[in-house]
Amino acid sequence: MTQTPINFTHAIVYSGPLNPPQTNILRNQLAFLNQPQQSPGIMHLPCKGLLIIFSSSGGNTFEMRSLYDLIRCLPYPIEIHATGVIKSAAVFLMLAADRRTAAPGTTFLFHPWTWGTELHPGHAAEALQLFPMQLEDDVDWGKQILKERCDLSNEQISILELFETPRIEDADFALKHELIHEEVERKIPPGIMTL
Repeated sequence: MTQTPINFTHAIVYSGPLNPPQTNILRNQLAFLNQPQQSPGIMHLPCKGLLIIFSSSGGNTFEMRSLYDLIRCLPYPIEIHATGVIKSAAVFLMLAADRRTAAPGTTFLFHPWTWGTELHPGHAAEALQLFPMQLEDDVDWGKQILKERCDLSNEQISILELFETPRIEDADFALKHELIHEEVERKIPPGIMTL
């Protein structure tokens, strides 16, 4: 699937897990780029197109879903360019972008999803029952995103076993199944604001 290239005015380089505090920084950067050109005490070039250079070891599904929705609601076009390794929940965060690319040699890790909690001294029996429900909701959400953003059918998702079988796939696999739109050696354009 060919996508129109984006005219970038800004770039963010993000390499890390999808867990706080790292995701708080990314969320703040995305929100900052949406500020008017002249807000009180702030003067910057408004964002008209964003390139996110992205590699991630995956992480928390709550954070991934929250950032996914933030990226989808921003008013400027966004390209996420995958580099190195994209693991687990990070694959699904990538799908939020208007345009998705990957460097040659990038790998994508899939595995059965898990659902964890913050350190806590204990949980009531009722709270423990919520964990499988929340995990099932996350997996259902992931499958729906694959259908919407990659145009995969339920049958194709089932055959691929992306939520059942641990595996590492390459950029050719990602291109074939529309996780990315292009495999390319992306350069950050000179002269744009990079965070």
